[in-house]
This record gives sequence, structure tokens and C-alpha cells, in this order.
Amino acid sequence: MNFVWKVYIMQDDATLNAFAIPSGYMYFCTDFIEYLANEDDLMGVMGHKMAHSDKNHSVQQPHRHCSVNLLLSIAFGNEPNQAAQILTSLGSLTFSRNAETEADEESVKYLAKIPIIVMKLQHSLKS
Repeated sequence: MNFVWKVYIMQDDATLNAFAIPSGYMYFCTDFIEYLANEDDLMGVMGHKMAHSDKNHSVQQPHRHCSVNLLLSIAFGNEPNQAAQILTSLGSLTFSRNAETEADEESVKYLAKIPIIVMKLQHSLKS
């Protein structure tokens, strides 16, 4: 998929989470960003989250807990207080091991196209 990605950082020092929704929106909690060792790890996670969206992994989950209206309200800023509800709901979703492997592989493909050292990403993708 070809999204114009929009990245948002949510002030949340108690939640270790990041997620992307299949429309080009990516969210990072400040606690998660602080957890990462360096910018290369952040790029690896971003590529991984982009791959999940590109491959529609979240849409393939039969037990999705998030409502489309809630996601849209967060995406367009109508209800920023509900970010915690989104994080709780998305935190309960688990991707299959195959989806995780596919996202890792796609992330490496994406990142190999830009001038970074791919070997540094092994640390973040193994986590």
C-alpha cells in the first residue's frame, strides 16, 4: 500500500507501546521511544509497524476489539483523550508469529532502500 505516513507521539510515560493503523497513521508512546536504544532501533520499529499496515495484518485479525469510529476520532484529533482506550484495545491484539515474521522481513526490505546500516537493525527486530 502507498500511504503518506503521519507519525504521532503521545505523551505517555507509563505505556510501552507503538502501533500503526491501516491508513498511514503511526503512534508512539513517549515511554516506548525512551525504551529504544537509538534511532536505528526506532527506524526498525517504524518499518515493522509500516509492514503490518501494508500487509493488513490488523484487519485480518478475527477478534479485533477496536471500533472504526474510535480509530478515526483518534486519527483526526477529535477525541485525543481516548488514546488510552485505543492503546488498551490494540495492546490486546496479538499478531500471529507468521505475521510478525512477515513484518520483520518487509521492514528489512523497506530499510535496505535507505542509507542506513541494516545490521544495526537486528537488535530491534529480535526484540
